[in-house]
Amino acid sequence: ILFYAVNGLGLGHVTRLLGMAREIRRQRPDTQVLFLTSSEADVIFREGFPSVKVPSKNIAREAGLSVPTHISILHQTAWSVFASFRPHVTVVDTFPCGFAHELDQVIRWESSRFVYVYRQRRDEKAADPAFLSFLDHYDLILVPHPPGTPGVVLPAGLPGVYTGSIVIRDRKDLLPADTVRQRLGLPANKKQVLINCGGGGQEALTGILGRIVNYLNSVAGLHVSVARGSLLPGLTMPGCTIIENYYPVCELYHAFDFAIAACGYN
Repeated sequence: ILFYAVNGLGLGHVTRLLGMAREIRRQRPDTQVLFLTSSEADVIFREGFPSVKVPSKNIAREAGLSVPTHISILHQTAWSVFASFRPHVTVVDTFPCGFAHELDQVIRWESSRFVYVYRQRRDEKAADPAFLSFLDHYDLILVPHPPGTPGVVLPAGLPGVYTGSIVIRDRKDLLPADTVRQRLGLPANKKQVLINCGGGGQEALTGILGRIVNYLNSVAGLHVSVARGSLLPGLTMPGCTIIENYYPVCELYHAFDFAIAACGYN
């Protein structure tokens, strides 16, 4: 099974696919799994899966790669991975044709079945004819939402399953509160607040976190912890505990009384 995750600012796409890959590995441990991704985080390796990495749009622009060169890398890498790995099933999240139509050349391969993870989209994008026509190349649609969610328009006659939320950990996978609080050195006499702003690739995130921390520190009886996302550079923030690059941070939830989260999908 090949999982294709286009990621730039966050970790939502790769997190959903990792949740699926973990469950597949549990049920079918003999299945070969490979990720093709543009995510700049190292979370796939941490979860025990191999990956082929291509530059994300953000790093390509920052490093001075021209648009044609970047697109050529995406197209050539997609072709090479499909030709060498020869997946029986390919799972694609959110971008049905890839970031730059790099899947156009492989999605017609009859040797692979194609599954699309259809995350909620803006209405105008969900109704876009080009988007809907490309979905016709897929054999199955997985919708990680309940039925009736706005921004989901399934083409007539295409098999679709509303899975509900796809998560990377279950409740049974969370660590005990005492273990987490001792590991992080959290004070026992205060209510614990977790601030989690996702992967960390958004601009101006440090300033936003600083304003939240300053406000919470003015409230008596609270202790604040900030989870530094994998894509956020070194974070220095007085008056709180910094949880350094822990993934997935949901494993720590039992230790906290409150959480403030960004509006990302996960």
